[in-house]
Amino acid sequence: GGSLARLALPIERAARIELVQNLLRRQLGQARLPPSSAGKVIVAFAGQSDHVTFIAPPPKQGEADDDFVFGLARSDSNHRSHLDLTWTLLRPLGSTEPARNPETAARLIENIATIDLAYYGAPDPKRPAQWWSEWDGANGLPILVRLRMTFPKGDPRRWPDLIIRVVRASS
Repeated sequence: GGSLARLALPIERAARIELVQNLLRRQLGQARLPPSSAGKVIVAFAGQSDHVTFIAPPPKQGEADDDFVFGLARSDSNHRSHLDLTWTLLRPLGSTEPARNPETAARLIENIATIDLAYYGAPDPKRPAQWWSEWDGANGLPILVRLRMTFPKGDPRRWPDLIIRVVRASS
């Protein structure tokens, strides 16, 4: 009965990728711009090809009304790369107390080769929307976020292109 055990691992891996894609679809899809604060600059959405920072509701429903600042990034340790998600509570406006909230981190996918994020939208309303390798939140939210990921040579895992529609993007 060893064949079933061999089968269970790829299924587990595939299920993990599906779970992670669903989580990212939910969180990035709910990315939002914070209420504008007087004189305080909050990075609402900052995207590069290997990491993105955005503001969204908490991962678990009904946990809190407060928004969180999320960071999705490639991290490197022990000569390996991983996909990590961090989140920390967005400080309420006008609060003077220092942020005492620890940053929470989760390793989403271990041992990846490359990660490539892209952002679709029109930072300049006068020009047509297109894909960009980086995005500055000063231009609002991108319409779409795409995450491509590859695994090391010989790794059986596959990451289907993940394309997420940002619901609040003003298209």
